[in-house]
Amino acid sequence: KARYVRIYPQESHGYPSLRAAVLVCEGKCKNGHLDYPFNQQLTSVTKGPSLDAAWGQGRFYHHHPFYRFYAGKGLKLDEGNCLKNKKQWSMLMHVRLDHTHKWRALVTADGWGTNGLFVGDQYLATKPQELSCPERIRRHHWYKFGLTRSEDGRVKLFVNGYKCAEGTPASPKKGFELDEHDIEFFQGQKGEQTYGYVKRIQLWAKSLTNKEMASASDCSLPAQTGACKGEVLMTTRDNQMKSSSVWGNYPMGGYYGRGSLNSHMCWMSGWGTQGNGREWLQVDTGKLQSITGVVTRGAHGRNWFVTTYRVKVSEDGRIWRWVECGRIFDGNRDAYRQVRNLFAEPVKARYVRIYPQESHGYPSLRAAVLVCEGKCKNGHLDYPFNQQLTSVTKGPSLDAAWGQGRFYHHHPFYRFYAGKGLKLDEGNCLKNKKQWSMLMHVRLDHTHKWRALVTADGWGTNGLFVGDQYLATKPQELSCPERIRRHHWYKFGLTRSEDGRVKLFVNGYKCAEGTPASPKKGFELDEHDIEFFQGQKGEQTYGYVKRIQLWAKSLTNKEMASASDCSLPAQTGACKGEVLMTTRDNQMKSSSVWGNYPMGGYYGRGSLNSHMCWMSGWGTQGNGREWLQVDTGKLQSITGVVTRGAHGRNWFVTTYRVKVSEDGRIWRWVECGRIFDGNRDAYRQVRNLFAEPVKARYV
Repeated sequence: KARYVRIYPQESHGYPSLRAAVLVCEGKCKNGHLDYPFNQQLTSVTKGPSLDAAWGQGRFYHHHPFYRFYAGKGLKLDEGNCLKNKKQWSMLMHVRLDHTHKWRALVTADGWGTNGLFVGDQYLATKPQELSCPERIRRHHWYKFGLTRSEDGRVKLFVNGYKCAEGTPASPKKGFELDEHDIEFFQGQKGEQTYGYVKRIQLWAKSLTNKEMASASDCSLPAQTGACKGEVLMTTRDNQMKSSSVWGNYPMGGYYGRGSLNSHMCWMSGWGTQGNGREWLQVDTGKLQSITGVVTRGAHGRNWFVTTYRVKVSEDGRIWRWVECGRIFDGNRDAYRQVRNLFAEPVKARYVRIYPQESHGYPSLRAAVLVCEGKCKNGHLDYPFNQQLTSVTKGPSLDAAWGQGRFYHHHPFYRFYAGKGLKLDEGNCLKNKKQWSMLMHVRLDHTHKWRALVTADGWGTNGLFVGDQYLATKPQELSCPERIRRHHWYKFGLTRSEDGRVKLFVNGYKCAEGTPASPKKGFELDEHDIEFFQGQKGEQTYGYVKRIQLWAKSLTNKEMASASDCSLPAQTGACKGEVLMTTRDNQMKSSSVWGNYPMGGYYGRGSLNSHMCWMSGWGTQGNGREWLQVDTGKLQSITGVVTRGAHGRNWFVTTYRVKVSEDGRIWRWVECGRIFDGNRDAYRQVRNLFAEPVKARYV
């Protein structure tokens, strides 16, 4: 029994030189807890057994509280007097590894054979590989690796305090049941040697809860909200974001302060901050909600991008917590592709901060947030393409599954390219697959051949197309008579009723109707898949889209017209035949006349059999707003129009639209603004019948 010990050298080799320590009786560990902080020794500050450098000594550092271990020179522990229940225990180590490729032993034992807890090819895993964590483990980074085993054999793995894997492995030794007198650290039995640094190792004679392990790892987790039905991509405008700094001191929204996912520049942190890991870009989602992940890309037009980052979230903008205890997420590998990272569990937050860790070139970032899919309102999905692919009525987001198109900063539409259409999992909103409606506002670059509008996995190569310039189903059981022109905006609609009745619409006007046999029982929806502009046999579509809407019901003709902003004239029913009605030139009206002639004078002669013609005023060519008006004298059934070109000149109108009115004040488009094919020469008369006679006096 003593406190002080003196060592008296008696003989020496060279001058008497000595480094020494003392062996004392092993004390009883406190509360079943062993704690090794490596402050110049291998003993536990809570008493109990000492670690043993059984295969060779590592190195302590005078001014740094950690221990250097080398390959094949791990640490051994006889835990038997402290961890007495071999079926229930926990371990936490704070380490930095020189290498994480191949298999690198962390915790093994004589009775476990070649198995145990390892870093296997850059991931924390058991061996055999029954449990594995998704976070990539990087060399030369500090990590806190944890393991718990409960009485029933349930094993959990932790990285930095976050539970990343759980299961009931069969091995080693009944699923990590402790050896009687042996735990080994960093000592593989088949050459899986580990070398690096360790700051602390702790063991407990119980299975820590997830909360206790997080606390022991100095991690305060954000609240979790439970699983989502799906994820929705939420983007914000550049000037609605914040950051720690901006290159050149630009304000957010200015040049290098444009961090929105679809920005035409990027966010770059201030000069001299590269690689410090403390800079951040902040997104405000507008309200407290379930955040499921983030989406990132690099600089627009430059080869700069962030390769790794960490994420913090906050409910109030003041208290911030690391997602998954500071997990390092893999970011981008180029500047233009979007990379999506989902969190292991959705978290409750309003604000999200992204902290770049490593980058290619200067840290440059454009980002958005993934939130939980909300319940769509009244079975209606509405995608207005205002810098994002989300529905303003909640519900699922559109997915650029085959490659991103392009948003335009000052224009609310989206550019899609050949083979890069949009995909939608509509299952949580459009639940009745036999009854639904769709309306899209699009402009196509090409309308020849077959151009896919709406398809699905379960429909094979069929669906709704523009086929050789006409809106049609494929196979071609239904087809609309209006010719679809390239570089023109159209609103294409489709409805399916419970009994399989399908209707097609152009700009709100019903132009075809029937009961097609295909695709899939006549446009019956796939369970979880609608595809837009994505053909399966090379019928690629490219162009622009302003809006897509879907409804969980079959819209009536009137509802579809209203949704298309079309107010139709009254229809009068079929006629026995048509009568050609002409009027005198001076009984017609127009928006303007070339040379300011009066109606009936020179270029104001618009009657069908006139010896001249009507020509609109100078400078109005091609604006689409000029008109020639015919007064039929009374309210009656109008069935169509007849046109020809100028008398004695090779001038003529090739396409036109028609409005009608009952009183000369309220005007409505015939067939919702259908573009009729006009003349191909100046002298022949061309007759165009309306699909249905309309009630009007003026045309």
